[in-house]
Amino acid sequence: MINIFNQMKKESARAANYFKAMGIKRGDRVMLVLKRHYQFWFAILGLHKLGAIAIPATNQLVKHDLEYRFNAAGVKAVVAVDDARLLAAIASLAGHEIRFDGDESLRTRHMAPLLDALVPLGVEVTATEGKCPCSVRGPLNGGVTKVNGKSSQYLSALLMATPLAKHDTTIFVDDLHEVPYVRLTLDWLKRQEIELKYNDDMTRFDVRGGQKYKAFESMIPGDFSTACFPAVAGAVTGDKIKQLNLDFSDEQGD
Repeated sequence: MINIFNQMKKESARAANYFKAMGIKRGDRVMLVLKRHYQFWFAILGLHKLGAIAIPATNQLVKHDLEYRFNAAGVKAVVAVDDARLLAAIASLAGHEIRFDGDESLRTRHMAPLLDALVPLGVEVTATEGKCPCSVRGPLNGGVTKVNGKSSQYLSALLMATPLAKHDTTIFVDDLHEVPYVRLTLDWLKRQEIELKYNDDMTRFDVRGGQKYKAFESMIPGDFSTACFPAVAGAVTGDKIKQLNLDFSDEQGD
C-alpha cells in the first residue's frame, strides 16, 4: 500500500505541475471526462493541490447537459479521453476559452479538421500541431464552413453543435468516410426533432440555428463490435452465450 500512496503522491504532483503550466490556478474549474481511467484520480488530486475545482462528468451526458455545465460552471479546461472532438464542438458554444488535453493516446488524435471548420463559424482556436493540447473560444455563431470527412466525428461534432448556434449553418463535406456513423448521428438528431437538410451524397448540410435539445429517456443499443468478443468466446468454447440489447435495426455500421 505504501507504494500505491507514493505513486499517487508522485503522479498527482506531476498533474498539478501540468495544470499549473496550462495556466490553471486557484478557483478555476476543470471538467474531467475520463470515464473509468485511473488518471482521473491523479487529475482530481492535482487540481486540489492547486486549489482548483474539479468537475467530474460522464461521456454519457447529452449535449444540452454539457452546454449547461460549460456555461453555468464557467469551465476553463476539459481533460478527456477519446471524446475530445465531440466535446470541443459543444464547448465552442460557450463565450469563453475552454482547453482540452488528455492522455498520450488522445494527444495522437488529429483535431485540426474540426478546429479548422469551427473558425469560419466564429470560434477562436489554438492547437499543438493540430492535436491536443488545444482550446476553443466561442460563441459558435453559425455561418458557412467546410470540413474534411475522413473521420465521421468531425462532421458529427458539427451536426450536434450547430443546431444550438445563433444563426443557420451550412456545412460542406469533403472525402466523407464512415457514412453509417453519420447516419447514426442523423438518426438521433431526427429523434430530437432537429431541423436540417442534406443532399443524397452528404456533401452539403444545412442546419437551422436557434434550436434546442429536449430531455428524453432511451435505451442505448449495445455496441456490435464490443459484442463480437463474447460471441467469439462462445464459438471457440462451444458454449451458449446470450447477449441482450443488440438492435439489428440500428444504424451503426458494425
